[in-house]
Amino acid sequence: MTVSQHFLARRSLTRSARATCLLAVILATACHADDIVSIGQGQHLELSVGDRFDVMLRAAALGSYQAPPAISAQAVQFLEVTLVNESPIPPGGPLQRFRFRATSPGTAVITFTPTQAGPVASDTVVVR
Repeated sequence: MTVSQHFLARRSLTRSARATCLLAVILATACHADDIVSIGQGQHLELSVGDRFDVMLRAAALGSYQAPPAISAQAVQFLEVTLVNESPIPPGGPLQRFRFRATSPGTAVITFTPTQAGPVASDTVVVR
């Protein structure tokens, strides 16, 4: 094996090792979400009483979504809305994190209304 072959083999191993470590960090982070579940717009979620969950929305040209959102049943309680710290802020506008708690068994539809004219977003949550 020449010096250049040895260097290439070592470099490939290093890239492979880095990729493996990165994957391990991503999986470990995803598996330890501190009991907060994030769902995207238009999705269905099943939870147990007491679970906390987040809905992440980006309103883009619509500005932002109103808080608190409309909740169809008392199975879900709105806790807070915050802006996700993104640097720099993407051209699509700020990302909002709406935080909720599952409070009692039932089904609730959460409806998010933009602050400017535009379509609403909704999510269905089933609490067991």
